[in-house]
Amino acid sequence: MVSKFTHQKDEAARKLREGSSLVQTALGPVEAARNGEGPAVLILHGAGGGYDQGMLATDKLSEEGYQVIAISRPGYLRTPLETGQTHEEQADACAALLDEFGLKSVAIAGISAGGPPSIQFALRHPDRCWGLLLVSAVNASHPYHYVPIHEQLIQAGLSTVDFPYWMYLKAPFLPFLGGPKLKNQKKLSPEVKERLQVLVGTAFPLSLRSQGILNDAKQIKSIPDLPLEQIQAPTLVIHGDADRLVPFSHGVRSAETIPQADFLRIPGGSHLCAITHFEEIEPAVIAFLKKNAPRK
Repeated sequence: MVSKFTHQKDEAARKLREGSSLVQTALGPVEAARNGEGPAVLILHGAGGGYDQGMLATDKLSEEGYQVIAISRPGYLRTPLETGQTHEEQADACAALLDEFGLKSVAIAGISAGGPPSIQFALRHPDRCWGLLLVSAVNASHPYHYVPIHEQLIQAGLSTVDFPYWMYLKAPFLPFLGGPKLKNQKKLSPEVKERLQVLVGTAFPLSLRSQGILNDAKQIKSIPDLPLEQIQAPTLVIHGDADRLVPFSHGVRSAETIPQADFLRIPGGSHLCAITHFEEIEPAVIAFLKKNAPRK
């Protein structure tokens, strides 16, 4: 079993390196992957993710005529934490990345813990943000009671966090992090179950993301009272009203405070509603992008 684990870990790390580029920006290296052509959409992943998590959304968007850029936020995979620890610094690093890609503006999508730096990007670089998407996104320190299993493993001081997480992924009935309760998973379609497995699997190897996970926990505990009312960009807020990780109140606050915000409430949706309710959410995202994308 140990040899199989080692092989799969090494193979996963190799594929991650080959699937992205390390871009040297004025503010430090940023790992990024790109797919498609057209108006650009920049995706900021949640806790435990990396550019690979953001790339899960690229096929549909690229088919619809958008260029998708998925990054690894600082502390994740090959983007060093020094590139930007605070949410403000991460937002500025995104702007520096756009400079290297020769892009004037993007729509930015913040997923879960990727919400605060996305909000900061919209606030600090309004002329470079033609749209803001907040998906199950954090926007305040409280209420936020979730301590992800990733952080628990790291804080436990285990000699390696990768093996227990690998074993977790092998569980016959995987308790999806932030997903539907186990009793409700039987109702999910095979396609949704597969998508959930892929999503949760993007956190492996966990050791390559540990600095970012711990930094996210630190930064989220000290989020200031964000001036959401100052956001100028058209915004789409998507949040499940049964989210047990980032409470539904975060989505409500964003939708009610951001001036140009539309709110897609997902009844019964968990923290992973973007996966479990993709048939409802994907058309809404495409419609939002088509409405607000800059014209040539």
